[in-house]
Amino acid sequence: MIGKNKVLRTALLLLSAVSLAGCFKQDYSICPPERNVRLDFRLVGEENFTRHVTSVDAYIYDAEGTYLRTERLEEHHLGEHEGMYLTLDPGDYRMVFWANLNGNTSVTGHEGDSGEVGHADHRHNDDGVLTVNGDQLWYGPSTPPTRATGGTPQEHYALTIPEEGEYSDVIHFTHAHRSLEIYVKGLSDMPTVDIEGLPAGLQHKGMEVLTETVIASHKTSPVEKDGTGYAATTFDTFYFKDIEGIEIVIRNDAEAELYRMSLADAIAQSEADPDGRVIQLVFTFLNGNVEVTMPGWNSSNPGFEL
Repeated sequence: MIGKNKVLRTALLLLSAVSLAGCFKQDYSICPPERNVRLDFRLVGEENFTRHVTSVDAYIYDAEGTYLRTERLEEHHLGEHEGMYLTLDPGDYRMVFWANLNGNTSVTGHEGDSGEVGHADHRHNDDGVLTVNGDQLWYGPSTPPTRATGGTPQEHYALTIPEEGEYSDVIHFTHAHRSLEIYVKGLSDMPTVDIEGLPAGLQHKGMEVLTETVIASHKTSPVEKDGTGYAATTFDTFYFKDIEGIEIVIRNDAEAELYRMSLADAIAQSEADPDGRVIQLVFTFLNGNVEVTMPGWNSSNPGFEL
């Protein structure tokens, strides 16, 4: 009799584990009934969610904006049809979503009452120089994209949980980062590239750019593209709309400044897209001059990592 009870308990535990695992996959019908909120995730401008996202943090607030808790969805729980299942009591709630908070970004201020402004910021030292490269962040909620415009970040997502039945909806994420890919040609050594005037962070609710600025500094690495060698690096930064006030500085091994140019002038000279999520710039040093162009290949990944 004891043996039969042990087998029954084991079978029930296995069935429970299978049911819980299914809550993050395509078939939500096998989830336990107490999980009454289904949220599916979509990226604005991208079709494949898991190609760009490895984690999602959902910040949950009550109707007055008081922080309740955070639910995190890791990469191994993101299925083909990505989403999150939650348990919430009936009532009104607000939610904010950040994707790819993977260690290089801190979120502060989100636990205060409705009068406190939270923000996400990359770590930097007392001199305002970033000590890490940024995470490739996405923010939700965003309005769905239209033919004329991409999604627009919203301050929060409001939802009302009914007394009975399931609540379901789609959450759209817009990119909260930009990538600056810098390629340098014509120098004998691997230079250092600084980007000055980058935003230090974004507001936790609404993704508004903070006024404080920081400096990012990377030592370049050798890469080869189409048979040509470059010194290259990628800066993953917080999203910024205004390109004015951002400077690109190229330095030699002795930290002496070799060349300085505003991002606005570099984009204008190279005819790069000022609104692109990825901006690629090639700086060619030749006969005492520097030419700024877009690369001749079509890639948003230079094939190396810092």
